[in-house]
Amino acid sequence: MSILKLYLAVKKYYIMLIIAQVVKALKIRKLPGILSIILLIFLSTTQLAYADVASNFTLEDIDGNIFSLSDFRGKIVLLDFFATWCNPCKAEIVHLKTVHDMFREDLVIISISIDPIYDSVDRLRQFREDFNITWTLARDMADVAQDYNVGIIPTLYIIDQEGYIRYHHVGETEASILIEEISIIPEFNSAITLLALMVVVTIMLLFMKKSNSKLGKKHKQMLTESRKDYPHTYTCTDIITYTHTHRKLLCRCYV
Repeated sequence: MSILKLYLAVKKYYIMLIIAQVVKALKIRKLPGILSIILLIFLSTTQLAYADVASNFTLEDIDGNIFSLSDFRGKIVLLDFFATWCNPCKAEIVHLKTVHDMFREDLVIISISIDPIYDSVDRLRQFREDFNITWTLARDMADVAQDYNVGIIPTLYIIDQEGYIRYHHVGETEASILIEEISIIPEFNSAITLLALMVVVTIMLLFMKKSNSKLGKKHKQMLTESRKDYPHTYTCTDIITYTHTHRKLLCRCYV
């Protein structure tokens, strides 16, 4: 399992844990809950507020497999709009190979031909063989290029794990630029850091829970001992009941 996959899996579980801690914090106003709220805010800010949501689409690849963009939620997706007769598109293949080798299973590349009439399935299969392409190739039979405002090819879109468009390039784009942009997507770049932060906060929560438990036992012991010394000592419940008529009892409360 890659670091990114591990991070996304842990994040899903951890947010559920944080929500539980937040609810508890609102009831008992404890520090662990406050820390959880801070961490939840930190995790939620890993998305760019101004990013556009990528339009979902469904296509059939040249091997007959039906897929949708939403199928790849949780991974970074690189959309490559091209045509087999486009020389700059052919030059872009070299850069895409470098990017694909760099990120492997953490990145999904989808090359979509904007000319499905000329680029038949057989032609695209030959194109894949000629250029030794190992990622998904498909024909645009659903006006995807129109939805993404493609006017010049090659056109590239980098979509993050939550389905937001992070970067957009028109024309041949160097592999170094694509690698840099993919690497600085927050959830990819900070996966190790956030995992470490999650572990630290979890340890803090467990430690403070244990401390609170010990403190609670100590208070109970004090209350038991005080009742031995002062048989008429009342509990907090007693005081709440009689507070209006026996206010002096407040001085005898042990919690």
